[in-house]
Amino acid sequence: MNFLMMIKHIFSNYFQNNIYIVIVLAGVTCLLLFRKPKLFLIVFFISLILTGVLYLISTLSTKGVYEEQKYIYEEKQLYRNFSGLKIDITL
Repeated sequence: MNFLMMIKHIFSNYFQNNIYIVIVLAGVTCLLLFRKPKLFLIVFFISLILTGVLYLISTLSTKGVYEEQKYIYEEKQLYRNFSGLKIDITL
């Protein structure tokens, strides 16, 4: 599943269905921002870095799967082309 689609699913479905949890999370975020800004910034940047790493892993693995399927398809086509030929290897 695409990472951006997963994030969109989380924001659209989960937050719409659990509005009270969203309000509590927003309150805790504001509280941390004003009471302990250093802790808030540390947590924010760590989560931002982890999100970037997960997005990078998701993008690279999707491209890798696509390349693998492309090579398998090319190999099948090559095998079909050679299997139709009759080669006589008698000496």
